[in-house]
Amino acid sequence: EITKRIIDKPRGYDGDYGVMELMYENQYKGETRLGKILHKFVTNDSSSKSVRLRRNYFINKISDLKEEKGRISILSIGSGSASEVYQAITKGISIRKIVLIDQDKEALKFASDRIKPLLQNTDLVCLNIPIVDMIRRKFQLNSLGTFDYIYSGGLFDYLSDRFTKTLICILAKQLAKGVILEIGNFTDFQIGFFADIASDWRLILRSPKEMSAFVPSATLSRIFQIGDQTFLSIQSLNG
Repeated sequence: EITKRIIDKPRGYDGDYGVMELMYENQYKGETRLGKILHKFVTNDSSSKSVRLRRNYFINKISDLKEEKGRISILSIGSGSASEVYQAITKGISIRKIVLIDQDKEALKFASDRIKPLLQNTDLVCLNIPIVDMIRRKFQLNSLGTFDYIYSGGLFDYLSDRFTKTLICILAKQLAKGVILEIGNFTDFQIGFFADIASDWRLILRSPKEMSAFVPSATLSRIFQIGDQTFLSIQSLNG
């Protein structure tokens, strides 16, 4: 099932929210025994495991910030299904404001339909904004107010170095004192053999050294690994 979705690209691009959800589920799915085995093979490879590890990291980070600061506000860029937000809420983690930005309307609807019924005294804002509009500053992030945590797990692998640097600088300008920006990028991408050969799914892979080159001036930063992904964590020095 996951291989078929990767090949068919029903949303017009690789790695859509439906693919991510199948990776999260990590079950045997398919119409035949062979299909189920192939599905499980792909969802259990190192790249799919890294997607699940990434989600767990975000859930724990949101939980830790909530314990530290009380009810927090979060902003997810390239949010997809926002599975980490859904999981955090089902675990009883209270969030004051949730803003999800994605250029896929269907992904945002999926996220909203699943998350909204669970909310109490939480503002949920879903914005269908092309990422290029953010990069070209056609949309002003400061209009959304302030956040405690800004993050992106599966977007920057698709952006050129120039766009990556520009968007990171734009996001870094939103960093007041104590606000954290974290960005993930695959360093190695070993999606299941059959899906890889059939779909030609390609990401822009970046090493820890390459990620560190995007650190804006006047910021504190650290690099860390989650599975096959390198993460860049940034805080402002001027907040």
